[in-house]
Amino acid sequence: MRKLPVKPVAPPAYLRQAREGNVPWDEFSTGAGGYALRQMKSDSQAGLCGYCECRLADGSGTLPGGVAHLDHFYQKGRSRNARMMYDWDNLVLSCKHKDSCGKYKDCQSIESVDIINPNVEDARSMMTFVATPCRNHGVSITARGLDGPNRQRAENTIKALNLNCNRLSVMRYNRWLTFKQSAEALLDYVKTVPDNDELGQALFRHELHVLLTEMEQGEYPSAMRALAKEFFPSYVD
Repeated sequence: MRKLPVKPVAPPAYLRQAREGNVPWDEFSTGAGGYALRQMKSDSQAGLCGYCECRLADGSGTLPGGVAHLDHFYQKGRSRNARMMYDWDNLVLSCKHKDSCGKYKDCQSIESVDIINPNVEDARSMMTFVATPCRNHGVSITARGLDGPNRQRAENTIKALNLNCNRLSVMRYNRWLTFKQSAEALLDYVKTVPDNDELGQALFRHELHVLLTEMEQGEYPSAMRALAKEFFPSYVD
């Protein structure tokens, strides 16, 4: 999970109109405004689920019907959250899997105020990913290295969204396998390059940049970057 891009300078007109007109959410979400908003959120989230980072949009960037829903981070069904129903910062485009993410969150007892909102916070600074091939050939998330309230909120987030469910853990690991060989080859290469070999170091940094860019542009980018950092702690932030 990563911080989502900042909201538009001005809310989309259809979102503002729906709020001002007190349009029922079900009516809005099944109409043209709801479709446009889902596509806009998909574009801003690089076509990924805002929670687990699985792929939602197709190769052209188009969001197919029925693959995602607009999740209210603060549930719209609770009266105290009614005023935020049409707030951009309260909407996250989520996958529709029932064992994780938005639909799973709404069935849990953990309050949204106690978990990380990707619209306004950077979860990457509070959670990391660890490959666990000996246990279930998966990649799990942990709050390693945190203390106090931050650790509790990170753990709450992992639990409330079920980000360590077996399906996600295995999918992240399978994605990592597509990069692992390249990462290992780069690591072997840089070990042979002296610090004063400027050309060799420049070549390594270029190839690492290419690899990281490819990771960021696909599924589960937060997990991929965290695992790359395990390989290259001196080069990956």
